Amino acid sequence: MKRLVIILCFILFGLLGYSQVSNVAEYRIANATTAFGKNIPVGTKVYNIATGDYLVCTTATASTGTLTTASANFTKINGEQPIDKIFKDIKQIIKIRE
Repeated sequence: MKRLVIILCFILFGLLGYSQVSNVAEYRIANATTAFGKNIPVGTKVYNIATGDYLVCTTATASTGTLTTASANFTKINGEQPIDKIFKDIKQIIKIRE
């Protein structure tokens, strides 16, 4: 009986722990002037086929919006990361000292 209660507790905690996970949508658009056609909720990833940019929505955007008109609502996520910039700066410093 104890084993059954323990197993049920683990199952219950597992369900409760993962019940808050929601699906993250991902949309592809032809270019920055293409209307989304659907409301874009926060956290949605948008791929711009023309430029190869991946963006994440930081503020909900209307379906009539485009990347051009709603650029403040998106953050680019596939660009140069801050750590990459630090490594480039370090390499330049080393080259200067040589």
